[in-house]
Amino acid sequence: MKSKELGIDQQIDILGAFNPHDNGKPVTDRFAERGIFPILSISGFPIAFGGRWLKKMPEGEKKVAKYQNSPNSPLYNKSYTLYGLSFAKKSIREERNCYICEGYCDVISMAQVGIENIVAPCGTALTNEQIGILKRIIPPLDDENESIVATMIYDGDAAGQSAAEKNGKLLLQHGFSPKVVVLPEEDDPDTFAQKHNLQEVKAFLEENTQNFLDFLIAKKQKEAAGNP
Repeated sequence: MKSKELGIDQQIDILGAFNPHDNGKPVTDRFAERGIFPILSISGFPIAFGGRWLKKMPEGEKKVAKYQNSPNSPLYNKSYTLYGLSFAKKSIREERNCYICEGYCDVISMAQVGIENIVAPCGTALTNEQIGILKRIIPPLDDENESIVATMIYDGDAAGQSAAEKNGKLLLQHGFSPKVVVLPEEDDPDTFAQKHNLQEVKAFLEENTQNFLDFLIAKKQKEAAGNP
């Protein structure tokens, strides 16, 4: 059954507001019972949404995905979109550095504490297209040093470390001088920002930022410990 026959505005349907409704299945709101994160274009216009599940699932019920995001549409392509960039771009230019984290809540909590030059990929991994956008926005470090700096802040667990390694290599390929901040293992940027004030967060970032290659060497040495 087509969306028009169901009384659905086709433009809204194209933008992915509804779950698929083929074979006569009931139309459902893609973001029902979820907290909504508007995703804005670099100019600040809403182009998509992310939705986080808010309810606790009763025992025995089928689990739902924690996040539900708008699909690609004529307005939105997640590979070319960075969450928070419309708010962060001014601070990124002033600081000559962009912090990159993983999720919507990471960006929001860090920005609320005062770290405004921070973005996150709209998707599971950083893309070549997103890096290209950052390369056009982040000024070189200074007039004598043409390095373009992006600093990754990922979870302190093994998955966060792996993401830092993968994305750091990608940033290197694009001519960046990537840096890494390793958070305490129990924290992600969201929880860390909620535990500390701006001065404490800034001090931690300054004391724990390391060049990507130093991070990678230390990571590989740790993984190879005891291996001849």
